[in-house]
This record gives sequence, structure tokens and C-alpha cells, in this order.
Amino acid sequence: MSAQPTEQQLPSNTPSSTQQQQQQTTEPQIPTCTSAASVSPSPHSGSLPPPTFKATPLYTIDLNTPPRQRWQPIVREYLNQMKPLKEYIDKMAQEQAGWFGPLGMKISGWASQQLLTTVSDSIVEELKGIAEITQPAFGLSYSDLLNLNLGYNFLAMCSSIAVKEFINNSNNNKNSSSSSEPSASTTSISSENSALEGVYHLRNLDWDLEIAEPFRNLTIDVEFVRGSELIYRATTWVGFNGFLTGMRYRQFSVASDINKNNTTSVTATPFSISLNYRKNKGSNEIVGFVKNVLAGFMNYYPAEYLIRKLLEEADSLETALRWIDHYPIMAPCYLVVCGEEDAYLLSKTRTSDLNRLQLNREMKKMMDHPTQQQQQQQPTEQHSPTKLPQQQPPQRAFLVQTNIDHWEKSVDPEWAGEDLLLHNALDRKCAAQAFLSQHIQDFSQLKLVENTTQEQLSKQLYNSQLMSNNIHFRNIPFNTPYFNFLMQCISNYPNCNQETVYQVICNPKNNFYFSRIIYNPPTDPSNNYLY
Repeated sequence: MSAQPTEQQLPSNTPSSTQQQQQQTTEPQIPTCTSAASVSPSPHSGSLPPPTFKATPLYTIDLNTPPRQRWQPIVREYLNQMKPLKEYIDKMAQEQAGWFGPLGMKISGWASQQLLTTVSDSIVEELKGIAEITQPAFGLSYSDLLNLNLGYNFLAMCSSIAVKEFINNSNNNKNSSSSSEPSASTTSISSENSALEGVYHLRNLDWDLEIAEPFRNLTIDVEFVRGSELIYRATTWVGFNGFLTGMRYRQFSVASDINKNNTTSVTATPFSISLNYRKNKGSNEIVGFVKNVLAGFMNYYPAEYLIRKLLEEADSLETALRWIDHYPIMAPCYLVVCGEEDAYLLSKTRTSDLNRLQLNREMKKMMDHPTQQQQQQQPTEQHSPTKLPQQQPPQRAFLVQTNIDHWEKSVDPEWAGEDLLLHNALDRKCAAQAFLSQHIQDFSQLKLVENTTQEQLSKQLYNSQLMSNNIHFRNIPFNTPYFNFLMQCISNYPNCNQETVYQVICNPKNNFYFSRIIYNPPTDPSNNYLY
């Protein structure tokens, strides 16, 4: 297997329909944030230069390669950068389980080996292949890698957002159907600007400040293929073969009849998924650690490996949601899952959904009960037989998840403890909601910026020198005002902060995936990165 950047072009295809998912619990009241004024400055405010960005290195792994060999070329390339992981695993053992840490990590290792052998032999083989290189080099053993891979989703402080633009083309849509999705006449998007189509999945991954810098140096994108067929893409760190962020690509099959006529059919429709850490109220680290270990002995799925299973094997958003319902997971978490036309926010316990939100359902609520501001935007001109009805103002639906239950109206200091990212979890959510709510405009009328050079794109997106190749610009509408708008949403403080490691924007329908690593992230609103 050769670990090298890929130039493979991605196919496009018509979208699949989404299936309504059953609401498992009664939805609690969701607080609406209309202002980001409550955002608190970082204690390190003003201590860093303006943010800079780096293109995430992109590699290819062929799933037909023997598992032990898959990651080894990448590990050899990043061997020096991986050395801090050994110190981190020892530190994590003590901090996450206190005095119980060293013994707990051994018990966790036993549970991990039992669990991973049951869940996936190839996962175990991949980790053993990595350890063959790292243990002789600096002592990072197979057991260490197990604990790293099974422990890091407990620390993933993140922001995950699903955004969809709606353009109302009908003044007479009074449909009172029980369907959770708005009608087709209400949700159409101008075909002249495909950059607005589908659901955008926005993602910031934050990590503990002490280890954030080493993790930035280990951040990579990996495209997984089977032979020449592109399956999915994930953003991860070298040494970690379970994933917190990824997107399944659209797949095709071609059949020939007796007359050698080829028929192309879609065998998998695209979706994206991200995981956010969720801390239960009323539980401390030791109790949570013990419960996670017991869940391992009970063969509950580690969420990061469930995500990988979905990306490799699930053939649609609907299949992914069914599998998420089916498999119990080791630890509570939040999952944001986006398809071509819909998205879901799942607040998970170990065995079930505590709550589920659906993007199109939230949009329908907004259409059925417009705000006063939306009502004031409605055109008043009378229609005539010779004049087409005026297009209604655009509307936007979005789901925002940080690291606090979306129905919570305040942060419990005892629950947050000494974790700054838990303390500002509500601030981060409110800042994103306020930005998305206050910047409604008709992006369908904004055309592509013509003749944008690769050098200009590099400067805009990375604030750095010209990229050596164009693989990071593939299928991505960088030169649209809307893409810049989305980048600004996740690049502003506090969603982008000193602990932010990488950012991702992807769109399953348009089949693109973009990520970048952030250095010197903003410490307060005064040094936000603006376009």
C-alpha cells in the first residue's frame, strides 16, 4: 500500500429520498439563543497572533490491503510527531480516573482486547501493525494504542452543526400534512447555484490545550478505497483508527446486458457523521470510567469504531440511523448525522436515544409558526395573471450541538468542573445559533467569484503559501460567498478557540469534503478570522 495523496475525481448523482425516523422521546423545550453577548473572553486573551491554517494532509488506504500493513507507511512518516502520545496516555490514565487510573487502565486494556476481538479483528490487526513500529521506537505499545483509541471520544469537545437553506417559492403552501418534511414547493433551491443544495455539515474538533498542538501535527485526512472504488473519507490523527468525523461517498455499479449496453445504478447514497463528547449529570470521572469499562466487557461498541463501521458498510443515511439504534455504545455521546436532504441530532445514552432532533422537522415548525421578523419580510405585492408570484425570503434550518444537552438553559458549575470547554459549551452553541440566525440572506442570488486563482484560494483558506497540488480544492465551491459564510460561522470565537485542532465542512449531496488544521486560533472576538 502506498500512502500518498490522491487525485481521483468524485462522481455526482441525483439525491436519494430520506426516511422519517421515529421520535423515541418527547422533545423538551429548546432554548433559543438570539445573542452571543454572553460569550466570555479567554483567560489568554490577546496572547496569540492572528489565526493561521494549514491544509490537512490527505492519504489513501486500500481496504484490500492486509490490515497490519494499512497504516504502517503513514506511521513511519509521522513517527517523530507521535512521541507525545506516550506521555499523553500516561497523563490521561491519572487525570481521567484519579487514583484508580493506573489499575483502571490495565483493566480497561483487558476489556479493550475482549471488546475489539469481538467487534472487529481487522481493527485489532491494524493497531498491532502500528505498534510494531511505535513500540520499538519509543515504547507506545499495542495496549497503549487500545487505550488511546477507546478513550479519546470521552474528551472530544466539539461543535457540530447541520445547515440547510430553504427558498420558499409558493405563497399558497398551507399543507397541514403530518409529514415531518416541508413540501417540495417550499424547499426548492435554485439549480443555478448548486453550492446551496443539500445539507452542510460543519465541524470543529477541540482538544485539551496541553495536547492540542501535538494533535495538530498528527491530523490527517484519509480516503479509504477498495481497489479503485472510493468508499469514504475521515479526518483523524495518526495512530487512531477509529473516527470522530467522516463522510460516506456515493457509490455506483455498472451492469452490461447482452448488447453491451451499460446501466449505472446507485449502490450507496452519501452521508456524513460526527461525534461530540457528552457528560452525564450527577456522575464523576471514576464512576463514568468504571461504567465504560463494564460496557467494554459487555461488548458495547466504542462509538468511534461504530462510526467507522457505518462509513465502511452502511449504504444510506437510513441504514446508518438503524444501526445506531441497534448497537449499544460504550459511552454517552452526541451524534450529528447528515444525508443529502436531511440531518439528525442524536443525544445518546449507552443503550438508546435520550432525544432526537430532525432538521426538516425543525424547518417545518418554523414555516408553520413564523417569527414576527419573518412575517415582516413577506412580500405584499399582489399577483396578476401576467406576473409570476414573488419568491419568498429565504429561510434557514440548522441544528447546533456542542457538549451540553440542547435543552439546557444554563451550565451547572458542578457538572462542568474545571473544564473550560464544558463551562462555555452553552456560549459556543448560542454564538453559532446567533450567527446563523442573524445573517439570513438570499445566497442563491450571489454568483461564483470568477477567475479565482489557486494562489488566492490558498491565501484565503490557509493564510499561507501556494499549495503544491490542487487535491484540497476538488469539488469544493471555495469561491462562493456562501462557503465563506459557513467558514466564518465556525471560525469565530468561541466556537474556534485555543483548543480547536481542526475544522471540517462537508456536503454529502455535492460529494465534497474539506478540512483544515488551525494554528494560533482566536482567543476572543477581537482576533476572529474574518473573510
